[in-house]
Amino acid sequence: MSLAEKVRTVVTETLVSEFELEKEKIVPGARLREDLGLDSLDGVDLIVALEKSLNVRIPENDARQMRTVGDIHAFIDKAIAAGSVDGASSASNPS
Repeated sequence: MSLAEKVRTVVTETLVSEFELEKEKIVPGARLREDLGLDSLDGVDLIVALEKSLNVRIPENDARQMRTVGDIHAFIDKAIAAGSVDGASSASNPS
């Protein structure tokens, strides 16, 4: 499993465990607010949880741009390409 795949698993597991969402609903096109029912406070909690799980910094401006699960994946893919995600150990054993 690639680092990108592990990171996607962490994103999904975080949404399932932190927000009690059904795994089947967490697809790239799912809108965080409209489809998954997350409000702005949930969004902050999600970013904090992902930062801890993946050992990555998600700037506030980038976080505000994230509207879908796919947006989160795209941001993390860019962070992986830039070498700023240390998710290899965290992603295989999320907290």
